[in-house]
Amino acid sequence: MINDLATRIKNLKPPYSDKDLLDLGITEIPYIIDILIPQKCLVLLHAESNIGKSTLLRQIAYSVGYGLNDFCGFDVKKNGKVLVLASEDIIESLSFYLNSLPKNVSQQFCGNVQYLLNGSTFRKDLKEACKHENYSLILVDAFGDVFNGTNSNSADDVRSFYNEFQEICNEHNCSVIFLHHNTKASENNSSHKNNASGSQAIQARPRVTMELKRNRTDNERILSFGKHNYISDKERKKRYRLRFENLHYSLIEVKDDIDNYEIEALKTKIEEIVLLNFDNGTTTLREIENRLIEKGFKKGQGIGRGTISSILKRNGRT
Repeated sequence: MINDLATRIKNLKPPYSDKDLLDLGITEIPYIIDILIPQKCLVLLHAESNIGKSTLLRQIAYSVGYGLNDFCGFDVKKNGKVLVLASEDIIESLSFYLNSLPKNVSQQFCGNVQYLLNGSTFRKDLKEACKHENYSLILVDAFGDVFNGTNSNSADDVRSFYNEFQEICNEHNCSVIFLHHNTKASENNSSHKNNASGSQAIQARPRVTMELKRNRTDNERILSFGKHNYISDKERKKRYRLRFENLHYSLIEVKDDIDNYEIEALKTKIEEIVLLNFDNGTTTLREIENRLIEKGFKKGQGIGRGTISSILKRNGRT
């Protein structure tokens, strides 16, 4: 049915009349992975460094490529071949990763996930690969290594770059996910689409943007939407708490009360830093406040000396 619909859409000639569109009979947005990745769509996933974002992208790849039904609690709606543009990897690191996967996953390897590693010829190699394979999903790791504009802070350059990939989506009935870095200054910020580095157009053009953030413990992450054009505000504001262990992500829970959840996570992080500095010999309130500012926290985030004093008293450090 999906292939038949794709053929009917491809056969339409612009300009498209309302009757043409109505006759397609589409009553819901088609997804590759439910909620996360709409079909024929540009998606942006951004995060800070050394958080495991490339690993998350690879897990998406084998979930779609190897016929799995689930990705971290989300239904995989369409399986098929996946192409990964992995500019930051080498053959050895990819082999290590694949050999680290659970046996029930690696036993399903059938060549459905393919990799391009030469960043200097990515766009040329991508177009050539699409002539010979029918990919459901293309993953770009990372945006900056494939971007062909002169300046990622230029909205015009970014839009032109994205338009080229949207043409690939439309022509080959696939979706593209771009992996991108956050600004260094955003490490202690709440989740927000503006945490992505570069021009505002980097997060404005994709129909879906997601952010991966550290949670309260080293082996937990929070996945959230910055924008999503196809779901309600209530759905968009949910946070997905993930466990990250042994190069593998799994869903712990879905949080609805995101504002309170992020505030509590921020308080926990501040408390950890206050206690660590006190125990390491930084005993004055002003010195501890300065340490928090050096870590990137801002006044108004609960780092004042009164708050620090309360933390120390509550934890018996007086």
